[in-house]
Amino acid sequence: MICNPYLPPYEYVPDGEPYVFQDRLYIYGSHDQANNPGFCVEDYVVWSAPCEDLSKWKYEGISYKRTEDPHNEDGAHALFAPDVVRGKDGNYYLYYCLDFLEEFGVARSSQPQGPFTFYGHVRRQDGSLLKEFFPYDPSVLIDDDGRIYLYYGFSAHFISGSFGKITPSPGCMVVQLEDDMLTIKTEPKVCLSCEDASCPPEHAYFEAPSMRKINDLYYLVYSSQSQHELCYATGRYPDKDFTYRGVIISNGDIGYRGNQKAVNYVGTNHGGLVGIQGEWYIFYHRNTHGLATSRQGCAERIVIKEDGAIEQVPVTSYGLRGKPFEGKGEYPAYIACYLERSDTQPKMSYGKDYKETEPYFFENRTENGLEHYIANIINNTKWGYHAFDLDKNVSIQLVLKGQAEGNISVCADREGDQQLGRMNINMDAEEWVPVAIDLQNPAGISNLYFFFHGTGSLNFKALIFV
Repeated sequence: MICNPYLPPYEYVPDGEPYVFQDRLYIYGSHDQANNPGFCVEDYVVWSAPCEDLSKWKYEGISYKRTEDPHNEDGAHALFAPDVVRGKDGNYYLYYCLDFLEEFGVARSSQPQGPFTFYGHVRRQDGSLLKEFFPYDPSVLIDDDGRIYLYYGFSAHFISGSFGKITPSPGCMVVQLEDDMLTIKTEPKVCLSCEDASCPPEHAYFEAPSMRKINDLYYLVYSSQSQHELCYATGRYPDKDFTYRGVIISNGDIGYRGNQKAVNYVGTNHGGLVGIQGEWYIFYHRNTHGLATSRQGCAERIVIKEDGAIEQVPVTSYGLRGKPFEGKGEYPAYIACYLERSDTQPKMSYGKDYKETEPYFFENRTENGLEHYIANIINNTKWGYHAFDLDKNVSIQLVLKGQAEGNISVCADREGDQQLGRMNINMDAEEWVPVAIDLQNPAGISNLYFFFHGTGSLNFKALIFV
């Protein structure tokens, strides 16, 4: 099934950079772990899918291990967000940073899926490493004229006090590389300032640059100072004169059609653009497990207008599918794109665990395998899907377990004004139980929101149309 998250639910690859090589879509990202409070605790892996069928994802295996970098033989540093580019020599080059080590490593492979072999560190002609302006979150572009550009930068001023002598970058930095893909040809300079006067402060550059050239326009996608959103700036040159254009996506739908309250638990965001068979998509990630970590990749279809503009798109459950699901069959809980409580909605802060007070997407390891569900559905929780193409007056089942008393209502809107069905619930179940609700809905495309009011807590595993 094509859905969000687009990879199997047991996989946690955030910071996704999508590229099409040889008619396959490849995803390069960092690698989180289910219910682990650390960022990027695993080695890099690669997944790919044929462009003609984005439901057929293939696990290509571990592409690069953190211990392969000679500066990290003990594995003490984590592999943060990478980027990959096909070089002029036909090889594939993986650019990465080891958390806060202040340097870029480069690995090389003859195949897009790897495995990659350590190649060197980004350096000057004299062999000294590029360390200025906090090397972090690399993005690489080989332009039509053969020039090679490396973008990077982390404009978080709090890090200067948290991590010793690290100096945050003043915006998105750019250097030009020699053909060896390692040696810098120009000194670092700012191509998009984090204090750009044309950009509202909350949308200014923060981290996660991702560069693409589309037609004759350069698109710099980045995570803003708000962190939950991916913004973009465009320019006619690869290294200067970028202009802020807007927000492409927020993983909490903040700003979409004026919305100011997140529809999901937000944290960081990072991703890039890709064209697949005539359509354009933005890749991003979401949080799970009540943590700022355990992030999963998602994607949405976008439209690039004639003037190069991209309007903000909403988070959906269907993602790369590009259209609503049919209101038939069974759908897992984990593809819900809405999850919130009406009285609280904290931003996921690193180092904090919100499982006691908030609902969350959860992976449970049992003797029969892995289960994925929404856990800790407590009073004033609402969750939902965007979207379904429904027949008139459908009947559904919610697969639930837990101890709770109250009611569940089903609505077509987030505010709960367009109620389609309601049921009372008095449950004390340690095993999964299907609970039926008849809906009074018109035929057509609709979001489905579920509201729980009551005491106790529930876990939700699946939605079934019957």
